[in-house]
Amino acid sequence: MPPKRKQPDANEDSEDNNHVTRSNHTHVKLVGFFEEDVPENLYGLWRRDVAHIIKQSGIYGPQRAGTDTWTTFLKHTTALPTMAPIGQINYLTDKSISQAVNILAQDIAKKVRSGAVVRDKAVKAAREAHAAKYPDDLSPPTLEQLLLPLPTAPMDTNTMILDTSSGNPQPKRIRT
Repeated sequence: MPPKRKQPDANEDSEDNNHVTRSNHTHVKLVGFFEEDVPENLYGLWRRDVAHIIKQSGIYGPQRAGTDTWTTFLKHTTALPTMAPIGQINYLTDKSISQAVNILAQDIAKKVRSGAVVRDKAVKAAREAHAAKYPDDLSPPTLEQLLLPLPTAPMDTNTMILDTSSGNPQPKRIRT
């Protein structure tokens, strides 16, 4: 007989296929990800893109980055092509949308940060185990020093970039 499935508690914050927790549902809807004719997976794609920017930039939240850096980061996340059009258009003029984007981005940063902590603990434990097993090996294993940098992929003709010539970053299509 297969094991019984646990019924989700009505008070729990469970996630659906689009990674929208109950607490974030209102913010995601306000930003426009649930608008009619907006693809269902757009929010998941935006989360992925924001998480990638967080990992690459090391900006893990407003407390760690500072207000100015976090505000610039939020403008970049809003300018991403995976941002819902309503949120992208009204971000600078509608305070409730900018607050919702801030809350969603902080939630993503928190998850990325906790994932990085888990990774760092696992790496530290592996290195400590190596040092215990091989006490005569003075240098920790560091393959990264021998690696050549990865080549950068060329951008396609429809890639969105940020035009930062003005004080306000704006999305801009480029052609190559």
